[in-house]
Amino acid sequence: MRCKESSSLMPQVLLPLPTNGEVSMQEEMGEIENSKDIKKGSGQGMLADPPVRGLVYHAVLYLGVVLSLLAVNLRTAPDSLWVVWIALIWGLILVWNAWQVFQPGRNQR
Repeated sequence: MRCKESSSLMPQVLLPLPTNGEVSMQEEMGEIENSKDIKKGSGQGMLADPPVRGLVYHAVLYLGVVLSLLAVNLRTAPDSLWVVWIALIWGLILVWNAWQVFQPGRNQR
């Protein structure tokens, strides 16, 4: 397998070049500017769709905040789990958001 040096300010790393039509890591990350086959913003996959990307961001934020609040709740008042109400209400909003993103016919508007 052939290798190519990375051209960034990071320490020099040898990265394998793609073979048989594969896409290199630099092309996936947009580091190769001369590539005519790959256009910025034309990513394939679910995260290329802004509403899906927003939903994923919302879900990760939900998980982080609820786990942090759970830790605070268990540390300060373990006999009263108030965090359940926050998790339930925010979880319902997250489910509604997912329904809006993935409902049939969304792309036809």
